[in-house]
Amino acid sequence: MTKVPTGKLSGIDLWQLAPGTHSDGDRLLLQVSSRTARSWIYRYQLHGKTRDYGLGPLSLVSLSQARKARDKARYEVKIAGRDLVGERLGAKAERRAAATKPPSLTFREWSEKYIEENWESWQNPKHREQWRSTIKAYALPHIGDLSPSEITAAQVLDILRQPVPVKRDAEGATGIFWVEKNETARRVAGRIRSVLDYSRPTDDLSFVNPAELTRALRNKLPRLPADKAGKNFPALPYDSMPRFMAALRGQAGNAARAVDFLILTAARSGEARGAKWNEIDWQNEIWVVPAARMKKRREHKVPLSPQALTILRTMQSVAQSDLIFSGQRGGTELSDTALRLVPHRLGFTDISIHGFRSTFASWRAAKVGARFSRELAEAALAHMLGDNDTERAYQRDDMVERRRELMAEWADFCDGKS
Repeated sequence: MTKVPTGKLSGIDLWQLAPGTHSDGDRLLLQVSSRTARSWIYRYQLHGKTRDYGLGPLSLVSLSQARKARDKARYEVKIAGRDLVGERLGAKAERRAAATKPPSLTFREWSEKYIEENWESWQNPKHREQWRSTIKAYALPHIGDLSPSEITAAQVLDILRQPVPVKRDAEGATGIFWVEKNETARRVAGRIRSVLDYSRPTDDLSFVNPAELTRALRNKLPRLPADKAGKNFPALPYDSMPRFMAALRGQAGNAARAVDFLILTAARSGEARGAKWNEIDWQNEIWVVPAARMKKRREHKVPLSPQALTILRTMQSVAQSDLIFSGQRGGTELSDTALRLVPHRLGFTDISIHGFRSTFASWRAAKVGARFSRELAEAALAHMLGDNDTERAYQRDDMVERRRELMAEWADFCDGKS
């Protein structure tokens, strides 16, 4: 094939050329559409197709500039194998899609949607207001105007490490949020995590919540001083449990039965108080606590011991609503205070309801640790296992039947049988 000589348009008044396509050679063309509409084109072939790649209008690109642009484009096509026209069309399509796509909601908007959707299920007015006020005070100034996809783990850490005013001798003194108000900081982290989980696209299987306080992230937070670290809930010594349970079984009322059930299942107060009949899988003898009612927002399966099933059958005979342990007014949830008063009435005034979970953990370690691992107890307590969702899911699913054995032995111990 004979090569077209270059420089064919040299010395020609390009503004006087008639409408049509005029070649300068070597695939550089001047396309004249009208007296004022004149533009440069690099024509190339790729995969058997002819493509016209625009290099700009004559009014902005001179002949010499067009030749340099043609040489650069030819290199990209011949050497790099790029389809310049295809890439340009793809970029335009993306811009059009972005222009027509509705704007994504900000974290501020997602948090409000989450609060509105869960408002009715939060029956404690104080809890409702704390949700909104803590998010507003500590999270929104940092990430309120960002979309969830823009929020990073580093930004969550910045929230937990932000300065907060403290009551000290020096006026205007500040400290680190995580250290000075640790309980509130933990709740804020959990609430950010809940909102981000809520905003997660349903089909996004690669989603990793940046507010998930993994071991690696916790190590980046300042250590708590001794006077602030680990204020544990007062717990009943495990060797006193049979004596306590004997007294508890003699007390009437739904609150006492809720405490009994809570102990046998190693559950939290809110999980037991909010338990519903439709969460009980009678066939498999499992209590399935939905993710929405769990602290970590993950479904929790609790294998039920014969003693726990006996409590459920007793409550079933007097059921007044979909709640297993309803309050004095039928259909309302028992208060946390109602459960806290149960041990006090029995003379156990120095223990807390949440402390029974520690009692269970201590019993496991001291009495049956050789047969039931710490990981098994952590799963029974619905604590986080592993450093990623895959490992946690595997361990949760793999441990249900082993946990059934553990909870049966725990129930027997509480009855004084072992």
